[in-house]
Amino acid sequence: SPLAFQAGPPLLEPMLSCMLAGSLVCNYHRRREELHRLLAATMPDVLLFFFFTTGGALDFGLLRAAWPAAVALCLARLLS
Repeated sequence: SPLAFQAGPPLLEPMLSCMLAGSLVCNYHRRREELHRLLAATMPDVLLFFFFTTGGALDFGLLRAAWPAAVALCLARLLS
């Protein structure tokens, strides 16, 4: 059942955890400039890894089947 409880510690979504941590550092610990410098220095490597691994797992068959819907969504967004 989807509503069943699991034993053990709660599982945290990594992206949500990072967003929450960044928000707390920026808004409550007055280290916004330090965080900005750190992100500016590390983001190119992080993004390279992210897009490389995402592209490696891309299912081109699915992409071929879904491109009309993607184009329609982009056009709808541009026109709205």
